Amino acid sequence: DRDRIDRYAHFRISEALVTGPGLRLVSAGYGDRDPVFGGWRNPTSGGTCYPHVFIDGMLFGQGGSLPTHIDRLIRPEEVEAIEVFRFPTEVPSRFRWIRVQCGVIAIWSR
Repeated sequence: DRDRIDRYAHFRISEALVTGPGLRLVSAGYGDRDPVFGGWRNPTSGGTCYPHVFIDGMLFGQGGSLPTHIDRLIRPEEVEAIEVFRFPTEVPSRFRWIRVQCGVIAIWSR
């Protein structure tokens, strides 16, 4: 929620996400840090498994084996709430039009 974002995301939205269940940040190159769920491996490549990122219901970060560069997508002051779905079975139907392999992060703007 907005209070948690204000408390933790001083410069990047990823700073608020790292407080979520099972999330950690990994280097995505060029100084970016992307959230991943601890222990997940990409079923296709065996490498890092990045969650899909939706902003206001639209897919912005493909995830899977591709870093989302989440901090480039939206600034903390633009975010009202964040939903984190770690397992494919938790993901609501509105986000299931793609094959979810690595979880979903849904961001809702102000």
